[in-house]
Amino acid sequence: MLALGAFYCQGAFASQVTLYGKIDEGLLVGKTRHGDATFDVKSGFTAGSRWGIKGVEDLGNGLKVGFILEQGYNVDDGAAA
Repeated sequence: MLALGAFYCQGAFASQVTLYGKIDEGLLVGKTRHGDATFDVKSGFTAGSRWGIKGVEDLGNGLKVGFILEQGYNVDDGAAA
């Protein structure tokens, strides 16, 4: 005999979701003795810019499941880092 199981799937909604991010941008200023000042924008000065989503779902009986999705990017041109 062939047994078929029917699965019912509800929408995936975490009970606690957080959207977060960090912008890491710097301004470099240079000046020569008799010249003009130069300005340069530098993305990722210390640790890099990133944004992310993290969430936790309580499954019951003391069990929880969590997730973290994170992406780095350059502030000056928007490219993935």
